[in-house]
Amino acid sequence: MYERNRFKAGMHCIKTEDISFEEATAAAYGGLLALQFLEKANIQPKQKVLIYGASGTSGIIAIQYAKHLGAEVTGVCSSNNIQFVKSYGADKALDYTKQDSISKLEEYDLVLDSVGKRKTSELKEASKLSISSRGKFISIDDSALILSSERLNRIRELVEARRIIPINDKCYPFEQIVDAHRYVELGHKKEMWQ
Repeated sequence: MYERNRFKAGMHCIKTEDISFEEATAAAYGGLLALQFLEKANIQPKQKVLIYGASGTSGIIAIQYAKHLGAEVTGVCSSNNIQFVKSYGADKALDYTKQDSISKLEEYDLVLDSVGKRKTSELKEASKLSISSRGKFISIDDSALILSSERLNRIRELVEARRIIPINDKCYPFEQIVDAHRYVELGHKKEMWQ
């Protein structure tokens, strides 16, 4: 009975004082997704990780967490966000809209799809062929988000240690919730430059 109802209880964590409530929301949502799927990969130092959708909420935290684990990270985003993902730790960045990015793919120990399976590109499909023989392709659509107070506390510790810096692109008042959803549905929301 407990196991079946454990997700209805939710989760909790004390917010660090160093960040706003809006940043805490980005850390919780993007962080929980990023950590849940990166933990499946068991990343080791010096492994090569490609994060597709690197400028989104989960992608930007995935970059920072993979770097914290010692990985060499390549972020995939649009040309407008190349410098942005590098500023948050990506060693390299590829533009998914440019055909020549395919030739720049390397062999990766992990390809993390942080945008989901509905969005694709030639580069995303090619990245699946760039996985090492022992590597993995993991999508945030592979399973449902698992609510975990333990993982949320780990994220808080990483934020306090400045290993993860959560930020938001835009904040909308409740009265503009329709506009907020429209913006997210465009598929190009990103974290805000600091």
